[in-house]
Amino acid sequence: DMFELIDDCGHLGCGFLPKSFLVELLGKSVPAQRAFAVQVRVILLAVKDGISKIQIPASMIKVSKSKTQPLHEYVAFNVKQHFPWTNQWVTGRLFDPNEKDPTEKQLKELNPICDDTQRVLRCKGVDGDVIQRYMEDFKQLTRIKHANLIGICDPTGNIPSGHVFITGIGDYHPSKVFVTRNPCTEGKDGVIVEVASQRNMSEKALQSLSKLGFGAIVFPLGDDPLPPKINDGDLDGDAYDVIWDEELLEGISTIGDNDESLGEVLSDDVTRDGMTFPHVIEGKGKKNFEVIQKIQENPDRYVAATFCNEGRIKAQIEVTREQIFEGTAYLSKVVGHRSVGKGRKSVVEFKCQWDHCCESKWESENDIRKRHLNIAPDVLVEYAQAEGLLDNSILPERLCKWLELYVKNDADIEKIVNHKTDVHGEIVVLCKWSDGTKTWKLLNDQKEDCKIEIGAYAKENNLFNEPGWEGTEGFWLEEVQDLMCKQPRARDIKLLMEKCHARHVEAFKEFGGHHHDTIIWGRARKKATEMEKHDVRLKLPRHLYYKLPKTLRENHAEIL
Repeated sequence: DMFELIDDCGHLGCGFLPKSFLVELLGKSVPAQRAFAVQVRVILLAVKDGISKIQIPASMIKVSKSKTQPLHEYVAFNVKQHFPWTNQWVTGRLFDPNEKDPTEKQLKELNPICDDTQRVLRCKGVDGDVIQRYMEDFKQLTRIKHANLIGICDPTGNIPSGHVFITGIGDYHPSKVFVTRNPCTEGKDGVIVEVASQRNMSEKALQSLSKLGFGAIVFPLGDDPLPPKINDGDLDGDAYDVIWDEELLEGISTIGDNDESLGEVLSDDVTRDGMTFPHVIEGKGKKNFEVIQKIQENPDRYVAATFCNEGRIKAQIEVTREQIFEGTAYLSKVVGHRSVGKGRKSVVEFKCQWDHCCESKWESENDIRKRHLNIAPDVLVEYAQAEGLLDNSILPERLCKWLELYVKNDADIEKIVNHKTDVHGEIVVLCKWSDGTKTWKLLNDQKEDCKIEIGAYAKENNLFNEPGWEGTEGFWLEEVQDLMCKQPRARDIKLLMEKCHARHVEAFKEFGGHHHDTIIWGRARKKATEMEKHDVRLKLPRHLYYKLPKTLRENHAEIL
C-alpha cells in the first residue's frame, strides 16, 4: 500500500516519495529535515509535494511481485546515501539568507572544479588563465559559482524542455549553466543549458522546487530527456558538475563538439587489411611500415609505424593514401582456391586479384602472408567464411587458425549443437552463435569461455564420463563461483581505469584535448568504468594497445 506505479516519461531511474516518509526513514534528525532525496540501491527517490505514497516509474520494477504466503509485512530499504551531502549543505549556506555563512574551515574543505571538468573546459575553448584565476579565488564568499549536484527529475512537471532548475540557490540563480558528468574527457561531454525561472514556470511549481535545499539539478520530464545528452547521464544517482561563473561561460565555444571523428578509429580497406609499405627513413634506409590508424578523411591520412619484437613502436609517421599505395599492390578479391601437392607437402593456393593488376593469379598462403605482414586480409577471411572453409577439414589447421584470428564476430554463443573428433584426434564442438552462424571450435579452447553451454550439452548427451569430457559436470558450479568471486577482476578493472586515465592526461598535456590519441584514451577510460557491469574489452589502435601493461592488455583489451 506504500507504493504506486506512474508512467515513465524521462524519469531515468528517479521516482518520488513524500517528505514526511523521508524524514521518518532518516530518523527525524536535523539532517533528515534538510534531506530532499535518497538513493535506494540503484534508484533515486526525490521529495514531491502532494503525494502520500512512494511513486515508482514502471521501468524501475526489476522483479515480479512476491508470491510468498503469507505476504511480508515490511519492505527493506537499502539506503546508499541521502542528499544534500555535507559539502552541498555548506555551499548552500552561501545562498540562504536565513543561514550563517560557512566558517573559514568549512570553506577550505569545499572542492574545486575537478581536473576532468577543467580539461573539458579547455577543450571547449576556455583560456587556461581564466580557469586558473577562478580556481585561486572561488572560495571567497561571493565568488563560488560551481558545484557538484545530484540529478533528479522534475517533481512538478513544469520545467520547460531543454532547461534545468538549481535548487536552493535563491535569488542568485543564473540564466544559464555549464553541465557535465564525470568521468568527462572531451568537449562534447559538457553542454550549456538555460535555467528555468519565473518567466517560464508557474508560481506553484517555483514555490515547490524552492523548498528543496541546495544540492540538486532538476531535469524536465518528457520524451526527449536531457541527461543522456550530457555524457550519457541518467537520474538513478548520477552527480553533475555545474558551473555558472560568467567569465568561464563566456569562454565556452562549440570547439570540441565535433571531435567524434577524431576519437573514432576510422576504418577503410587500408586499415582493415593492416597494409604495409616501404618508406625511406633518413639515415636508416628503406623500412617496412604498417598502417595502424586512419586519422582523417578527405583527404585521407593515416598513422603508420614500424615495431620491435615486443610489439612496441620503433618509428611512427603520418602518410597519405597515395604514399601507401605508391608502387605497391594489395589483395582486392579472392575468386577461388585449390590444393596443390599430396600429403604433408600439399599446400592450399588462392586465386587472387590485386588492386594494380587485372589478371587473377594463384598465390600460396606464404605469398599472401609476406605481402600483408602476416595479417590476414579481410577479403581472404570473408572468402574462407563464405565457402565454409573454416567449418571443416579442407584447409590445413595452421591456415585455419591464422584466418580465424581475423574473423570479425561480435555475436554471442547460444548453445553447442554437435561435436566430433577431428583428424588430429581432438574433440571439436559446433557452436551456434546469436547471428545464426555455426562454427567448429576445439572443445579445450571453449572450456574457459563457454562453461554453461558445454555443461548443458554434455548433460543432455550423457558425456560427463566420456574421454575428453571429464570435469564438465562441474562447469555450472564453477560459473556460479566465478560470478561470486569478482574481487580479482575488480582490482584489475580499477588498475585499468587508472592506467587509461594516466595515459589520457599524458596525451592531453603532450597533444592537447583535440588529438585523436587524447580522445581515444579518454573514451577507453569511460569504457573501463562499464566493465564490472558488462563483459567488454577495450578496442585500441596498435600503437596505443602496447602502452598498457601486458597483463591488462591481454585480459581486457584488443587491437582494432
